[in-house]
Amino acid sequence: MELTIEEAVQRVKAEIIAPDWRLNARRVESLEEAFACLGDRFRNRKGLKAILTMAGNVLEYVKARGDNSPPDSIDFLKEAMADVVNLYEETDYNPEREERVFRKVFSHFQSLKGKIKSHQERRPPLQPGPGTEPDQTPLAAEAPGPAAAGEQPLSELPPGEASAAGGGPVLSEAERLLADLHRTLRRAEEVGAALQELVQAAGGRPGNPAESPSGPPAEELPAASAPEEPTGLPEGAGLTYKKCPPSGLREILIGDRALGIPEESVALIRPLPVKAREKYLRGGQVPLRDFRRLFASLARQFEGMLATMPDRKLKKLVLPVASLQAVGLPEVPDDQATTLVVLSYGHWHGVLLCSGVREELRVMTGFRKAPNGDLAGVGALEGGGELPVVSAPELLRREGFLAIV
Repeated sequence: MELTIEEAVQRVKAEIIAPDWRLNARRVESLEEAFACLGDRFRNRKGLKAILTMAGNVLEYVKARGDNSPPDSIDFLKEAMADVVNLYEETDYNPEREERVFRKVFSHFQSLKGKIKSHQERRPPLQPGPGTEPDQTPLAAEAPGPAAAGEQPLSELPPGEASAAGGGPVLSEAERLLADLHRTLRRAEEVGAALQELVQAAGGRPGNPAESPSGPPAEELPAASAPEEPTGLPEGAGLTYKKCPPSGLREILIGDRALGIPEESVALIRPLPVKAREKYLRGGQVPLRDFRRLFASLARQFEGMLATMPDRKLKKLVLPVASLQAVGLPEVPDDQATTLVVLSYGHWHGVLLCSGVREELRVMTGFRKAPNGDLAGVGALEGGGELPVVSAPELLRREGFLAIV
C-alpha cells in the first residue's frame, strides 16, 4: 500500500530517535519506502530533493556493507533525515534557508566520502572463504581504480548509483541540483530587474494598469489611430487584444490578487474548513476520499476526467497542493484560504487553495499574451474589465499528479 506523507515522516522520525543504530533489512526497506514517498512529493524543491538523494545513497551503502560500514555513515544518515523533517515541518517556505541546509549537508556528504575512503584503506582486505571466488569477495569493489582516484567517489554505492568510473553520477547529481537552485534564485532576480527596466523604458510608473509590467514591449503597442469598427474589447489601455470565442473563466482570489481559471479546467469547488486547511497545508496533499458523501457517488461530484474514474480509484487518489509561480503572487499556498479548487487538464490533476471564488462565471471575449510564470496572459471580459488568466497545463504539468486509469 502506498505511503502517505505523514506516514513517511513518522517512519523517518522513528529511525532518528531509535537507540539501536544497526539497520536490519526490514528497517532499511521501511526507510527506502519513506524516502521514495518524500522524494516524489518534494520533487520540485531542489534543495530538499538533493538532501533526500544523498541520504538515499548513504542508505544504499549501509545496506550493502552492513556492520562493515563506518559509524560516520549512520551519523550522516540521521543528520540528513533530521534536516528533511525540519524543512518539512516549517510552516513558511524559505528557499534561502533550504539552500543553506543543503550546502551544510552536501559538505558533510563530501567529508563522509573521504572518511569512507580512509576507512577502506586502513582496513586489511578480507580473504575469500572456502566457497567464495576471489572476484566475489565482499570488499572486491572497494578498491578504486586509477581513473576514479581523482574523483574521490563513494565507491561503495551499489550498481546503478555508482558508475564504472567510480560513482561520479552521485556527486554530479547533487552538484546539478545545487546549480538548478542557484539558477532559480538568479532567474527571480533577473525577472524583477527586467520588469523594472521595462516600466522605465515605457516611461510609466509601477501600479498603473496602462503600463503594467505584464504588457507587451513598447514596439508592440498599436498605432494611435482607433479601429474603424468597434471590437467590444477594453479601450484606452494601449494594448492589443485578439478576439476569441466567448469562453468561461472562474474568478478566484489568491491572497488579494484576482485571477481567472478556464472553466473547463475546474473539476471541483468546495469550502475549506480550518481543520482541513491545516491538514492539507501540513501534508501538502489532499486525499479525494475526504469528499465522500453518504449514499452519493464520489465521481459525480467532479467534472472532466475525474468524473469518468470509478469510485474505488478516486478513493485512493491523493492530489498535491499546487502553488502558482508568477511575479506578484505568493510563493507558498495561502494559509488563510477558505476555498479549495480541484484542477484537471487531461490526466493531470492538482489542488489550489484560494481566498475566495466568485459565484458568477466571467466570460472572456478577448485575450492578449503576457507570459508571467503560470499566467498565460490577460483576458478581456464581457461587459468591460480584464483578468489575468492561469495556464492550467503549465501549472499541473509541473506540480500536478498524473493519474491514468
